[in-house]
Amino acid sequence: MGKAFRRGSADRIQPEIREDSVSENVVLGFTNPDYENIRVLNRLGGTGDLFVAHKKGMNIDVVIKRTQLQYQHIMNQENESSILKSLKHQYLPRIYDVLSGNDGCVYTVMDLISGQNLQQYVEQNGPVNQKECYRWACQLCEVMQYLHQENNEKPAIIHCDIKPGNVMITNSGDICLIDFNTSLIFRRDKTAVGVTDGYAAPEQYQVFTQSRPQHTPQMPTVAMPENRVSAGSATVPMGAATVPLKNAQESGVTVVMDAWTPPMEETVPMPQSTGAQAQPDRQKDYGPISMATDLYAVGATLYYAVTGHAPEKSLGEVTPLEHYRPKISRSMQTIIVRAMQKQQTRRFQQASEMLRALKNIDQMDLGYKKCQFRKRVTAVVLAACFAASAYSCYYGVERMHSERENVYLLNLAQADQAEQNLEYDTARELLDSAIQQQPGRADAYLQMAALLYRTGDYQSAIDQLDSAVSSGNLTKKNMDSVSVEQMHFIKGNCYIELKDYANAVRELQTAVSTQGASTDSYRSFAIALANDGKMKEAQSTLETLQERGASSGDCDLVAAEIKSLQKQNSEALALYEKVLDEVTDPQLLSHAYLAAARTALNMEDTAYAERILERGCQALPESQTVLEKEMLVDIQLQQAAADKQNAEQNYKKAEQLLRELVESGYATISTKLNLATVLQALNQYQEADDILTELAQQYPLDYRFDMQRAYLLIDWQGTNPAEKREYQLANDCYESAVQKYRQAQANGTEDAQMTVLKNLIDQLYTSGWLK
Repeated sequence: MGKAFRRGSADRIQPEIREDSVSENVVLGFTNPDYENIRVLNRLGGTGDLFVAHKKGMNIDVVIKRTQLQYQHIMNQENESSILKSLKHQYLPRIYDVLSGNDGCVYTVMDLISGQNLQQYVEQNGPVNQKECYRWACQLCEVMQYLHQENNEKPAIIHCDIKPGNVMITNSGDICLIDFNTSLIFRRDKTAVGVTDGYAAPEQYQVFTQSRPQHTPQMPTVAMPENRVSAGSATVPMGAATVPLKNAQESGVTVVMDAWTPPMEETVPMPQSTGAQAQPDRQKDYGPISMATDLYAVGATLYYAVTGHAPEKSLGEVTPLEHYRPKISRSMQTIIVRAMQKQQTRRFQQASEMLRALKNIDQMDLGYKKCQFRKRVTAVVLAACFAASAYSCYYGVERMHSERENVYLLNLAQADQAEQNLEYDTARELLDSAIQQQPGRADAYLQMAALLYRTGDYQSAIDQLDSAVSSGNLTKKNMDSVSVEQMHFIKGNCYIELKDYANAVRELQTAVSTQGASTDSYRSFAIALANDGKMKEAQSTLETLQERGASSGDCDLVAAEIKSLQKQNSEALALYEKVLDEVTDPQLLSHAYLAAARTALNMEDTAYAERILERGCQALPESQTVLEKEMLVDIQLQQAAADKQNAEQNYKKAEQLLRELVESGYATISTKLNLATVLQALNQYQEADDILTELAQQYPLDYRFDMQRAYLLIDWQGTNPAEKREYQLANDCYESAVQKYRQAQANGTEDAQMTVLKNLIDQLYTSGWLK
């Protein structure tokens, strides 16, 4: 990623303002020594004028927006100041001050943003490519994740008007999201104020009068220019003001709204209903506004970016994305299409979910390419079969259908055999091919999800099923009660392993509510309830499990889980040992080995935990030992840190386990990071550096790889004679890590290792190693 656009820093990018775009110094209706050289930028009429000023304390130029007297009554200055000034993010403009003037006007001081908006960029350069789409999609998701997150400094905020005109492309090539004129402080009872056709989600077209009594007079509509002004090469995002709607106490809605509104041809104000039949109840049809509302707009904005065409109004038919043949991968298309689903439940529910899909896109693309290859091979085979039977049209069609069915079933059977032979990549390819052959059948999706679950790729299993549901390939029409139960059973167990117990309870509750639900679903439901703190319900479900004649292994596993969570560790360990003798299912065994090890660690019995995990690695199939080996690695690293005398021995044990994971193809990011750490501890610097360099290239937004590489390079140079030491590359890695870490901090991450690294770099400067 290019250099971050760091607002407020000494080296921030400043646009050049043409001399003819501003006039001589003017006097405004407030006195503040921080601002000087105030000049008119543009007089727009309506609710405000724009000025450029110099902010002395920070030595930067800023924009001042004046809201005129006749519009001040619709503004809530206190809310504007507190909410807007709390927004601090790499991809948002910064609001410095909201000041009251003695002329009755309100003045909002904000960043002067350099660049052009996304709409102007596409009009000038044409549709964007995969690289640009990926970069800006990730950045939009990151800023959405920040806005939607609620913390002590700010409420959760829904932007409600994301569109190409409100996405700036700065000189550094990054985005800046502007214009909060219709944003909502997130509550469960929210109502949209206006919509932009093509980019507004269906739920935004709900009746405005639903939030207030029928007799309330309509607020006047004022057509005003869009919320940005060009100043030479600069585009100015307009500040926002918090506007309580009329009868806000009745509706419970607070709206963060700019005093400017977009032009009438772009933004459609909510119509007044004159009767119960005047408008459909869109809230009933599509649900209330939520985080997913913004994600629809993100998808629609990306749709425009890659096609150059605005999508149609979401209440009607939208031209399929593939109609325009965008220059992006199939996986990127899938992500955009999912974000733009009309029903909220079929979209990404959170920005973090969409961001995770984007960061896994390389794996998705690779799988799709392999699938397409197999699809072409299958097409050739089917074509040959059809040609051979061409002497009879009817017979040929029937034969082709039969061949297609046979190929589909053969792929499923071969995938099952490949999994048994531990050939997991082959199994995935076969299942991908089956899904492409008959996307309307459920069994291939479920077999793929089960494979991902059994190989420990829990999040991918969830995403795969959610994607199939959102695309309409998994529906009530093509799933019987057994398939429905299996889908929710797999998702629920994946959530258990991800420690997302609330979602696990939800999914498994659906599984046990299906007709003829299995004891497996009840067992997992009880475990999820216990881990979610619902002990009484977990015990009741355990009793139901026993009444339904479940095996002693199932019942003992649930009882052990409850005992462990109740801190009855000795009883829990005894039950886990019984489970290991009673069950044969690899996934249940893996769960029992891990749970027993965690219980032993709670008792500070590290030796027992290590023994039980080693037993698991020997007893389980290789694909089921990933988590056991990772836990063993954690134990070895902790022992190496605690016992310096035997540290090398522990590091070598950890290295062996980590290499086994990498060679097996089940290495996660953490696995590779740990391997680099262990290799560094064993003075194998070059291999460790190669691993970190590769990770940094694969995940360019993650600061951890640059940070750890800086540590590695500093350590590595320490092995050289003093006259041959060179720390500049380590400093470059540190600077790169700092840029990426700022975004992680904005999302709530705090890493003490970054502070330690800063101190090390400072020492290198103080000692003269860096200049």
